[in-house]
Amino acid sequence: MKHYFLLFILLLATITIEGCTEELHPETNGTNGVVFNEGELTKAILNLSVNTFAVEAQAETRASIPSNTPENETSEEKEVHNIWVFQYDAVTKELLIKPRYYTITDQIMLQDLPVYLKAGIPSFVYVVTNTGYDNWANDDTDTSWQKFKNLEQLKKQTLPTAFPLRSIDKVSIPMVGASEEVEVTTGITVTVPVTRMYAKLKVKVEMLKAEMKLNNVNVRQIPNICRIETFAGDGNGEPMNAVPFPDGTTFSSIAFAASDLEKSEDKEWAVFYVPENLQGEIENQGGNKSDAAPSNALVVDVTAEIGGEKYLYAAYPGGNSLNNFNIQRNQVYRMTLTITGEKGQNNPSSNCFVVKPNGFLSFEPYYRVETGGGYNFADYLSPHDENLKIASVGIIWQTKDCIGDNTNGTLVQLGENTGDIHQKIYVRTQKKGNALIGAYNSKGDVLWSWHIWVTDHEPDNLGRAVTYYTYDWDNNGIYPEKPRI
Repeated sequence: MKHYFLLFILLLATITIEGCTEELHPETNGTNGVVFNEGELTKAILNLSVNTFAVEAQAETRASIPSNTPENETSEEKEVHNIWVFQYDAVTKELLIKPRYYTITDQIMLQDLPVYLKAGIPSFVYVVTNTGYDNWANDDTDTSWQKFKNLEQLKKQTLPTAFPLRSIDKVSIPMVGASEEVEVTTGITVTVPVTRMYAKLKVKVEMLKAEMKLNNVNVRQIPNICRIETFAGDGNGEPMNAVPFPDGTTFSSIAFAASDLEKSEDKEWAVFYVPENLQGEIENQGGNKSDAAPSNALVVDVTAEIGGEKYLYAAYPGGNSLNNFNIQRNQVYRMTLTITGEKGQNNPSSNCFVVKPNGFLSFEPYYRVETGGGYNFADYLSPHDENLKIASVGIIWQTKDCIGDNTNGTLVQLGENTGDIHQKIYVRTQKKGNALIGAYNSKGDVLWSWHIWVTDHEPDNLGRAVTYYTYDWDNNGIYPEKPRI
């Protein structure tokens, strides 16, 4: 494992206000209902500019050597596709205007985008970009905007979607910012510094064996939630303890196939954008970082192949390479994984494995990283309990010649007893088809079984997975404002 580097990203947006009596009608929803008297609004011209990345070492952490290489930003990382504009009374912290949504069809529009603000009252102007939903803060009802009625409510709101992004896809990174206290008058300029609400994760894979092939880079335990105000509170400093997510928070994953790297601007790096995940800094007495990782910590999996055998390598980015598991918004994490190809790498168990014809599979039946399903995997398989310990393995059934004749135990076999959870099972395949292999205890009881799917296809290559969206629904209908991945 090489160093992890952290960079700060700083973005600034500038709003220029001009008095104007011309009545414009920007693209917006839910601004026609009379809820409270906004009074006469002043036409404002929004001018957005984004500064280059600023490179600093993360304060108060045992980070690796800070990088002196600046992060080259891309134009996509700065693009704004839509904005929500809020204005709050500086004293009461109550909304002065109904939230307004503007669609940006061309980045040039940002130099001359009309917005509406209330003049003559000390206030704060808030901007939230790239939500993608024009009914998030204000729909056709007179009540939806009330979730944003005061400033604290806005800060606690979450984005309607908070799904991860890849650099080779359409990049639309949410940003948020607020002005200092200002009283809007004709010709005044209001400056709003905006900050990316996602972190940028860059992964490079270096393989020491020439015959080794990269399959994919997968990032998992990505929370599907992003709050306007960071979960870290005021954002000053880095949380040393985990910041829990609300009950019901779900997690997702996203991947680069090896072939995807050819599409990248920098073909060495797989680049992801993810919501923050603050799992804190823990005590680690000199062990591997992965051994002490919290269950919800963001993790990078690399799948590689050598001699037909697949290997899974897992690593945890964060504030350092020792014991910090914080993924903070508006920071860049550079991560270089050096793959040695040593046989001792951990290959966890699953319910089903996909193997190519004439392929080779190895996995650790006692070691399983997947959780859920309403059962404890250790209740069925354990190297420390004679009744649950694997004494032999074999084929329960197979389609013709999928694996073949295993009479001598060379095609499906139990590896050397390691005395811990990392003992392996080895499977050699022949033809396309399906098989079920089983693990038996010393009494001949089947403890567990695994489905082996032999095919030329690669459904297990997460980098080639297709992202699709569904929506919450019940007997009353579908809720398009509640998408899920």
